[in-house]
Amino acid sequence: MMSEVVLPRIIIQRGSALGSLLDVLSDLGVSKVYLIADEESRMVINNLIRSFESKGIEHGIGNLEGRGIPDEIEIKALASLIEEFKPDAILAIGSVKAVFTSKLVGVLTKRPLLNLKDITPVTRISLEFEKPLLVMVPLCAGWATGCLRTAVYRDAENNLRPLVNKSFAPHAIVLDPNLTLRLTKRTFQNAVGGLLAQAMESYLYSFSSDLTQSLALHSIRLAFEYSERAFNDPTDVEAWERIQQASLMSGVTCGAPSLPLSLLIGLSISETLRIIPSGIASGIILPKLLMFYEQYNEDVRERLLKVKSFLEALLSLEYKESLSEHLDELYSRIGFPRHFSELAINKNNYETAIDKVLESLSSGLYRFAFSPVKPAVEHIIDVLKRSYE
Repeated sequence: MMSEVVLPRIIIQRGSALGSLLDVLSDLGVSKVYLIADEESRMVINNLIRSFESKGIEHGIGNLEGRGIPDEIEIKALASLIEEFKPDAILAIGSVKAVFTSKLVGVLTKRPLLNLKDITPVTRISLEFEKPLLVMVPLCAGWATGCLRTAVYRDAENNLRPLVNKSFAPHAIVLDPNLTLRLTKRTFQNAVGGLLAQAMESYLYSFSSDLTQSLALHSIRLAFEYSERAFNDPTDVEAWERIQQASLMSGVTCGAPSLPLSLLIGLSISETLRIIPSGIASGIILPKLLMFYEQYNEDVRERLLKVKSFLEALLSLEYKESLSEHLDELYSRIGFPRHFSELAINKNNYETAIDKVLESLSSGLYRFAFSPVKPAVEHIIDVLKRSYE
């Protein structure tokens, strides 16, 4: 399998980068914008609208309710509104829900006869230069920030459906650390858990390349180096900037037409329990899944030792026997939960979530998963049980 890297045509990152958004839109010939906003972005929308009004940019707004994964009904309803508005650009601003919704709406707006469930990694859509152009302003959205060619939605049968296609990659992405200053610590933990799961599993994947492995290592290093600073000081712009970079690179490392197993399991648990973000769920599962990989694959053990040695040498970390020990120490420094029981999740509800994970994997979710070792059902159950307490 060939490893493939997909990037936006324009990437802007710096403090107050949002101020450059108007210049980007002007350069792209945009005079009509449709904003897709979620709960995370309400704090900045009013300022953005005032900027549009001062520049004479016509705008419409689609406010998404709730958090998590968008469903097919709201995606199609929003696509109809955007098709009627006929914008030059769709601007997604927010976290996971805004990011995924904008990608799916963008495709449906340009290809209204396309059925979402028929989109595959090899479906030829070719939307790059067609309007409305997609511009993303993610707010520390963890793995969803970097997974540029991936979108996930809930279909009419209430099943999670991950989709992978190059046409989901935005035309432009703006990363502004100043927009993260009012985010909660839980949102930050969600971002770190998701980016670490993405980067570590991508690094271990047997079809990773030298390029994607280098990006994964750099993403992991940034997470270990700057997470504690960002967690403790929301005004530390440099630290938040580095976490945004790590999020972006963690997704770019995924050169396979699929998603890491830890992310897919985390998504399923998050959507079942509804009280835990997917990045936190994936981050809790990650150390137990890494231990499973080590047990059954010698190449994985060697790779994880390389990551451990890399971090110890570059960041002057104290020597540990395994990477999992370093991960546990990082979790401790940023208050990241190690088990689902720490989040006051009822054990019976968690057992239901395990059943839903197995059901989702058996109904097709598993074919979107990549991992260095394909676990059997009993292995997945064991990993999930050890993740509870």
